[in-house]
Amino acid sequence: MIWLSNTLTFLLKKIKSLFLNLSIKNESLERLFFSEKKIFLSLGILISSCICGAIYPFLEFDSNLDFSTSEFIIKFIGLFSQNLFIISGLYFLGITLFASPIRAGLKNSKGEKPDSSNILTFKKHINFLAFIQIPVLIGMISVFPVIREQKTLSDIIIFISTIWLYILIIRSVFVLYGYNLQVKETLYLRYVKSFLIVIFTYIPSTMIFQLFIVSLIKGVVEIWI
Repeated sequence: MIWLSNTLTFLLKKIKSLFLNLSIKNESLERLFFSEKKIFLSLGILISSCICGAIYPFLEFDSNLDFSTSEFIIKFIGLFSQNLFIISGLYFLGITLFASPIRAGLKNSKGEKPDSSNILTFKKHINFLAFIQIPVLIGMISVFPVIREQKTLSDIIIFISTIWLYILIIRSVFVLYGYNLQVKETLYLRYVKSFLIVIFTYIPSTMIFQLFIVSLIKGVVEIWI
């Protein structure tokens, strides 16, 4: 049991450091905006999070589901497609409606265009929103052999991971849409705008995809398999 205690302590320290850097410090997120070279790392995190989400129902302690390759593939394709659908939708809405003039690449009152590095591109957008799927990976701790047997502890881990994911999504919108650059507005107002965008775009998009698209994907995959 000593190795388990040491492992959990190590994981908690790493998670705490990651949580503080991504959830509180703007500098980390701003650096991520400019780090397009990490696109493969971000896509790896996105794919891994979809794999975790697809296999999670089979690993729950009280799950009566037997592992099925076809069900796993359906869930994985559904989650991956859902993420791409939402990321694309948020990019389109951001660049056309919600992003600041700098992020949208619009000229200022003097007729000057913003620096190209500050303009929101789809590559930057997908790099950012793929990377912040980290809480999904950490949430898989809840199905570790010993932890999953403790129902309350497992539920707490899932709850914290979910809240953390939404915090990162809100903060991502804050940076991606350039609200961190709009210093003339209060910080509170800028975060409220980010929160409302997530509430009225991200969450409905997830629900719409689950209701209409997942069943279509399931039918296609079942025919293919």
